[in-house]
Amino acid sequence: MSPTSARLPRPAPGLCVLLAIASLAVWPAAAQSSTALIAPLHGGVVTETESHIFETVIARDGVHVWFFTDESAPAMIGRATGTASLKLPNGQVREAALTLRAPATDGAGVFFCPMHAEVVQKTPGECEPCGGMILFHQDELFGAVDLSGRDLAAVTAQIRLSGLKGRQKEATFSPAFPLPDVKAAPQTPGK
Repeated sequence: MSPTSARLPRPAPGLCVLLAIASLAVWPAAAQSSTALIAPLHGGVVTETESHIFETVIARDGVHVWFFTDESAPAMIGRATGTASLKLPNGQVREAALTLRAPATDGAGVFFCPMHAEVVQKTPGECEPCGGMILFHQDELFGAVDLSGRDLAAVTAQIRLSGLKGRQKEATFSPAFPLPDVKAAPQTPGK
């Protein structure tokens, strides 16, 4: 089975994510001829820690963090909270509390079955392997920071989370956002 890539839509209507990354997802052919979405699902950067997988997006309205299972399937936030330290291009640091943000009620987002990692889709529905269970709508941790007028590609972040499930109850990571594509100045030939 060879995976193919497809460009995903923006994370939410009106949310302008200006990261210099490709918003790609892998769509492997799964058993029963269904397709499964694999992180990143929100156009962000995926970070793996000892026991967890996170996807992070820095946007004009702040920091968004989504959780994934060890199989890269979407997961719910649970009781986790955290903080984000954002270093701006001018050297200033902005702190933001990361708190649970319920999914949009307009039906946009990622829907999944917590018992079947292969059941992931961009629209509401039911899990066929479960016999019709309603799919979960993935939630996120969000930290509000006004980044309008800032070069988002030059903002760096350190994320600290606590209250995580599993054996690693806390995690600290710095998402590896791609550097902006800067063209080198032409060089003058030496004499």
